[in-house]
Amino acid sequence: MCCCCCCCCCAVQLPDSRFLVLVRASAQQAEQYEAEARAARIAATHEAAGFAAVFDLMRRSAKPAVGHNCLFDVSYGLYGFADAFLPSTWRDFKKMVRSWHPGGIWDTKYIARQLPEVFQGDTALADVYSTLVEDGQAGDTQALLAAASAAAGCPVTLPNISHAAGFDKYRALGAGEAAHEAGYDAYMTGAAFACLLPLVAGKIAAQPSSSLAAAHSAALERAAATAVRAAGVATPGAGDLQQQTPLLTPVPQQLQPTAQQQQQQQLAEPQRSPL
Repeated sequence: MCCCCCCCCCAVQLPDSRFLVLVRASAQQAEQYEAEARAARIAATHEAAGFAAVFDLMRRSAKPAVGHNCLFDVSYGLYGFADAFLPSTWRDFKKMVRSWHPGGIWDTKYIARQLPEVFQGDTALADVYSTLVEDGQAGDTQALLAAASAAAGCPVTLPNISHAAGFDKYRALGAGEAAHEAGYDAYMTGAAFACLLPLVAGKIAAQPSSSLAAAHSAALERAAATAVRAAGVATPGAGDLQQQTPLLTPVPQQLQPTAQQQQQQQLAEPQRSPL
């Protein structure tokens, strides 16, 4: 059946499929048909969007994006699900990444390479996972945890990674036994990231002049600038923000905007189509 709202007529196909007969439709019937057609168009749009809709939700959530050696994955994701092109300059590429990943990109391989006293050059995902989650005693791990504990004024340990009841597929597997399976790689990356955070905090506390500490200060500076631009106030320095922010607060949480900041950012940004 097809319908034209302006004349409230419907074309009804007869059972023998040879003729169409125009009949007058009520305003209610025409409105119902239009609503059904509109819903079908919306459903088709969402289906065509595919993972691009998920990518857009990730962007709007402003959550940290965590990966391992993930520059290619980030580039491919932006090309396939964001703006369908990649900038020609490194500066513009970084702007694009910040736009689509406002919570930051946290590469566990890069972070692990800042801790040579723990990993001694072995920063493949399976090695990082094994060192932190299955061993937890390698290199200067305990020394960094001691430094983190002293800075926090309380004991700091590596988190205990466990699986929820009913999720047993990866429970008995050793590091790398299911490597390159998407779910397993994501699990190893997330577990490694959770264990890296207290070690990073420990190194920043023990070596305040290290490149990792400098990167941490720069991240705080960017977070402060982003937070205050929307509020229209002067930008505090990184030192001021560090006095307000405990050293052991996970770095990604420091970069997450508050609900008020997210609302202000959404009001300031032009509305984007989910596509």
